Amino acid sequence: MSQATQTYLKTFNVIVNKEYSNKSDIYDAIKQLGKEHNAIMSIKSSKPTSINYICKHSGTKRIRSDREDASKNTKSKKMLCGAFVNSRFDALFQKWTAVSHQDHHNHDIPKNPAEYSINRKMPVELEERIFRYFKQG
Repeated sequence: MSQATQTYLKTFNVIVNKEYSNKSDIYDAIKQLGKEHNAIMSIKSSKPTSINYICKHSGTKRIRSDREDASKNTKSKKMLCGAFVNSRFDALFQKWTAVSHQDHHNHDIPKNPAEYSINRKMPVELEERIFRYFKQG
């Protein structure tokens, strides 16, 4: 097991074994895990008392009938990855905890953070310059 994988698993285990006071704390912890280790997770479902995160590569490509045939032939990064975190709110203790999780990804974790759009933030100065350019016509 590589050093990067060991570090990821250690951080992942800290997240899933910790108690949180609200949903946003869980979200921030999982988002930070993604930034540090380039393993992005998305919210699969969320209710007032539960929130389920899945790996960005989980599931299968969505086929939509209203698209042209050419678009259906594009590649997908969905690989049926089984990594997930399911959290629930414990009303008795007023805390959020992970009730089930899987830390194993069935795919390589990209080394380049720019692989995921969430990590490709445009600098504010450049964004302002682009907006000025479009306003000028």
